[in-house]
Amino acid sequence: MSAVDLSLQAGKPNLEKPKNREPRRMQRLSIFLSHSSRDKAFVRRINSDLKSGGFDTWIDEDNIPYAASISEEIQNGLTKADVIFLFLSEAAVRSKWVSTEWQSQFFKQVSGGKTMVVPVLVDDCEIPEFLQDRKYIDFRKKSEYGKSLASALDFLQSLKVERYGAKKNFDSTLGIKSHVMEILDDLEGEAIQLPQVRRIPIVKTLKGVKRSGKLIRLQGFKPEIKVRSVYDHVISLAHISECFIPCLDLDFSAGDRRDLLLLIAYHDINEVILGDIPAYTSLSRSKRASIRVYAEQRFKTVPPNELERIANDFVWLFLSEQHRQAFRAVMDLSGDAQSKVFRIFQALDKMDPIIAVWRYLHHYRGMLGDTPKLFNSKMKDFYENPDVASLLRDQKISTSLIDTLSFLQDREHSWNYYENANYFDEMTHDFLSIPPKVLKKAIEGVPLFCDD
Repeated sequence: MSAVDLSLQAGKPNLEKPKNREPRRMQRLSIFLSHSSRDKAFVRRINSDLKSGGFDTWIDEDNIPYAASISEEIQNGLTKADVIFLFLSEAAVRSKWVSTEWQSQFFKQVSGGKTMVVPVLVDDCEIPEFLQDRKYIDFRKKSEYGKSLASALDFLQSLKVERYGAKKNFDSTLGIKSHVMEILDDLEGEAIQLPQVRRIPIVKTLKGVKRSGKLIRLQGFKPEIKVRSVYDHVISLAHISECFIPCLDLDFSAGDRRDLLLLIAYHDINEVILGDIPAYTSLSRSKRASIRVYAEQRFKTVPPNELERIANDFVWLFLSEQHRQAFRAVMDLSGDAQSKVFRIFQALDKMDPIIAVWRYLHHYRGMLGDTPKLFNSKMKDFYENPDVASLLRDQKISTSLIDTLSFLQDREHSWNYYENANYFDEMTHDFLSIPPKVLKKAIEGVPLFCDD
């Protein structure tokens, strides 16, 4: 006989909530498994799977100590629970356990607070009247146990996000870069884990994946120059967005700003799987091997959007619920090519590698050796790349960005900047569509290597 059955014999539990209820745990959801003893084998299986899914569970055989008061222990378990899984079977609904009037009143009271009662159908049975208006989890088809379990875990993960505030509110007083860094900090604990494969920590991997466009051009350069990572790019993109957005003639709402920072924070997460493959430069087999993009030939047979979608879906499998929800929103935003937010994101994402060349010149000012202009020659593809200007024109992005891009892709301007640290300070405002002080901040206001 289950402890829930025994509690009926022990007497009616006290329905008053204790005055000093213990605080809820902030990281794990607690599920009380209320069941008939006849369904014990099935409930044990659910209990094991819920624990493996990262949830705390209360089940009589594990949580009632010897010689303890059964009714008191059950009451304590119920008052601490976030969720009550009420297992219903033909045997259960015939018993006194479900049909007793006090049980009905008890569940009505509990449901009025923060504890949620969820019916779980074990087999075909008549659902008690007081539960008929509640959506249930259906475990009746034993051959579809895995599908039903996934549905239950998805519901619990969503509830945990809602209940414990895993969704961050966006503070309008914080800048885009600060919000993006908060998201990346939250992602520090996320990892891809597969059988027989080492754990792949997402943020650590992004910090280790070099921006391959710079890597292949700077290999063998003397003096040796460090190459920035995908993580550096994400922080840089957040920074230049924060600098440029106020200067553009855009009707940018708080919701647009939130969507933009989400796109920035999550857009390169697929490179944990794909690596950073330079799109503008054709690579020889030896170059491809040297930057460890061994799969590029095969990847190029898949349309870029489809390749990114597949990689994103794969990474999504391993994220915790709060990041899954945000990442799914980002994938939806990326699928809307006409979205104003996505178009400005694309424009800034394409401009960042060019701005990064200027940031290299700032970081290594005076340290580029005997033939310093060789660096700019190595970077000529970034100056000459026509795709960025085409994107800005085709999508009718702000003319201020187009003018700024034209300035940034002029190697003479960049070299004058390398030789004169006060280059932007000495400019007049009319020389640039975006004020010189803003462009200087976009280049110098964030480190070249953000993880140093």
